[in-house]
Amino acid sequence: MKVQALIILFVVQVSSMTTKEPIENERFRFRYDPQSMILMAINHHKCYLYATSGSESTDVHTTTGLHLLELKIITLIDDDTAMYTSITHDALKAESTLLGHVCRNPNNTIYQLTVPNS
Repeated sequence: MKVQALIILFVVQVSSMTTKEPIENERFRFRYDPQSMILMAINHHKCYLYATSGSESTDVHTTTGLHLLELKIITLIDDDTAMYTSITHDALKAESTLLGHVCRNPNNTIYQLTVPNS
């Protein structure tokens, strides 16, 4: 029994040493404030604000609608033509006390996302 366990361990170690594929990791958290109708994405030390439209502020309350809005925000973040406007933490707190509390780290950069014109 001990010999078999050692052989399996050796195979696992060899296979993990031969791979060159890098580990990729990215994480977004999302928070919606129904008072201001702003959906915020947080990634590391960046907070991205997206003002939802009338139908989006309803859609955000369904799983499918929320996921579509989250995907839209990530797409805007990655879009080279999207416009970001930096705002201060005080300006964020004036728009949303809740989101100001969530994105309160002084090292955070806060961006207001603007949808590019088609």
